[in-house]
Amino acid sequence: MDASQLNTATQRVSGLLTRRRGLGLLAALGVSLALEVDAVNARKRKKGGNKKRFCKCAACSRCVNGKCQPAGDGTTCSTGVCISGTCEPMS
Repeated sequence: MDASQLNTATQRVSGLLTRRRGLGLLAALGVSLALEVDAVNARKRKKGGNKKRFCKCAACSRCVNGKCQPAGDGTTCSTGVCISGTCEPMS
């Protein structure tokens, strides 16, 4: 688009829109976009695919899909290392 076409286009638009109408149009677009984003987020929440499951496990266990699973031997814990599912002090 060259300069003369741009000038012609802006003159046509400025003849149709005043500043107040233009600002009102921009505000309406902003509100509609915000509502659309909220609707999309609400649909995502309703699906429930992003549920996080929490569990409280012992020192030598870890939470996997909402269930406690034993940690492997040699995994560090609060007072030492895990051996056979119990936290043993380091020697």
